Amino acid sequence: MNSALIVCALVLFAFGCKDIKETEGIVETEKVAEVKATQQQKTVLLSPNDFQNQIIKATEIQLIDVRTLEEFSEGHIASAKNINIKSNEFSAQIETLDKTKAVYLYCRSGGRSGQAADILTEMGFTLIYDLEGGITAWMDEDLPTVK
Repeated sequence: MNSALIVCALVLFAFGCKDIKETEGIVETEKVAEVKATQQQKTVLLSPNDFQNQIIKATEIQLIDVRTLEEFSEGHIASAKNINIKSNEFSAQIETLDKTKAVYLYCRSGGRSGQAADILTEMGFTLIYDLEGGITAWMDEDLPTVK
């Protein structure tokens, strides 16, 4: 009788440990997937000075002003391409960019570029820099613009 109890206890223990290991495996897999997703899609909010430093360092720049054409015409950062977030062609124009390279976004004060960053993330872009405070903050720092 004692040996039957021992066998039963061992069987229950073995099945119990198997369930724990499987559960730990699932948790581990979910954590790994979450880390990979975070590493693959990243938006970095930068101060105007840090944004400028990043632009200067970049060899190939994908600098996007998401304001209207009228706003863009009033003054923009040199080398910026105007892709209006309010335009029906916004997604199609963004699709022409290289998803594997950094994209630098800005607008007037940071709201639209934040929305644009979310859209780019959904589209699979891997590294997005967003100008904190937009071109308003950029101009407050007396950084160069094209008029």
